[in-house]
Amino acid sequence: MPRSSGGPCENPRASAPVFARSYGATHGSVARRLGPSRRDDLASETFLVAFARRDQCDPAHADARPWLYGIASNLIARRQVPRRQGASRHG
Repeated sequence: MPRSSGGPCENPRASAPVFARSYGATHGSVARRLGPSRRDDLASETFLVAFARRDQCDPAHADARPWLYGIASNLIARRQVPRRQGASRHG
């Protein structure tokens, strides 16, 4: 699907409001899954990844939250796999 130029997914200035509207929900979702001690770091990392990959965002969707939740879920999964592997070695 061709993407329009200058949309919120492609233009860093236009993406800032989209991300700002989604930060609270993403932060809350991460907090529920990881707890308060790790939420700030992972929520920030989610937005760093999203900004770096903004060319992969589908501008047809007005709400970026599902895309951001997917990024956060992948980051959480990557952090939890080594823990599970380490636990099985020591358990």
